[in-house]
Amino acid sequence: MSGTAGIGPEATAALAARVEAFVREVVAPYEKDPRRDHHECPGEDLIAELKDKAREAGLMTPHILPDGRHPTQRETAIVLQATGLSPLGPLALNTAAPDEGNMYLLGKVGSAAIKDRFLRPLVEGKARSAFFMTEPAAEGGAGSDPSMMQTRCHLDGNHWVVNGRKAFITGADGAQIGIVMAKSMDGACMFLVDLPDPAIRIERAPNTIDSSMPGGHAVVTINNLRVPADQMLGQSGEGFRYAQVRLAPARLDVISIDGFECAGHPGEDDIPGLILIPATADQVKIPIIASGGFGDGRGLAAALALGAEGVNMGTRFCATQEAPIHDRVKQFLVANDERATNLIFRRFHNTGRVAKNSISDRVVDISKKPEAVFEDIRPLVGGALGRKALETGDLDAGLVWAGQVQGLIHDIPSCRELLDRIIIEAETIISSRLAGFTHQRLPA
Repeated sequence: MSGTAGIGPEATAALAARVEAFVREVVAPYEKDPRRDHHECPGEDLIAELKDKAREAGLMTPHILPDGRHPTQRETAIVLQATGLSPLGPLALNTAAPDEGNMYLLGKVGSAAIKDRFLRPLVEGKARSAFFMTEPAAEGGAGSDPSMMQTRCHLDGNHWVVNGRKAFITGADGAQIGIVMAKSMDGACMFLVDLPDPAIRIERAPNTIDSSMPGGHAVVTINNLRVPADQMLGQSGEGFRYAQVRLAPARLDVISIDGFECAGHPGEDDIPGLILIPATADQVKIPIIASGGFGDGRGLAAALALGAEGVNMGTRFCATQEAPIHDRVKQFLVANDERATNLIFRRFHNTGRVAKNSISDRVVDISKKPEAVFEDIRPLVGGALGRKALETGDLDAGLVWAGQVQGLIHDIPSCRELLDRIIIEAETIISSRLAGFTHQRLPA
């Protein structure tokens, strides 16, 4: 189950049309079905009923062909888009995360024994899976950066022993198959395990805004999990490479590069966009979108010169007429300068840039104490408090996430006015000021 030969545009269109009709006519009416768990996610009996209907229609797991081959990524995207016409579509058709990515990974790099034992029931829709990678940020664990992996593993005879904690593990509750990521002396490793396992304990599954994923997004403790050596995926130390294989279908089109100037989480290396963007352009062959510190035509022109194809803007769009936040927040962004931000969570290795206000000042002050732990600041940094600030205009109700581009924000235009201005300014810079460099030559 590893080939990718493609099925051609006509077959892809026909399959997508069948999937779309099935989702619209059979699946969508179930959106009002009351069989939901305490997180308002679809119940297992509801999912099983939908999968039975998909089997009857000959549409179970449409992104994997009967002989185990995969369509091309473009063909797969067309089919998966059709499954997503209803929140229940991916569950009914067995294309939902994390199963879709896990099936792709096992099909690409799994041994014959692993494919037969773990991949087959996933493809048949008889099992759900979970991918155990993300770790609690408060403990310095791996979030989007797996190189920060804290979960450890070591070889003991013919078994690997795994210990650690994981967070936001989608579908862990009720899954039958798990892929556990840990770090050995050689580097990252991946293990296939049967679930449930007494060594993998779900601490809690917090309520989230998501109501589509069965099993929730759990916090998990792994305590002396023993995994037979033949259930390691590949070799010790190859886990990062396999993680990229798993994520490749979703991440090959474009890269967004966040410089240190950005709002949100700029990473721990403090590298500004002026360096990070061209450094990335030197290393990749796919388009780059520049993020962090962009708010006018000068920034767009600079980003293009540095090797990007365009820019992302977050803070700047918050100060527009259409932005669905309180006007006091918009005026706050206009009044601020480039120095009016705080870096929070630094001691917890999860640096975030936010606007300077009384709340972020307190977070910084508390975090400076040698004995400080994340629990000391948790009451101040909750997302609900930040949302209150944005909705009510109470600037000291919670964190307001904003970047250093505040120093370039001087008005509150419409989005159309802002974009027109940026494009005209960038065009003028490129066609006049920069064009002069092409006509002037120093004397020999």
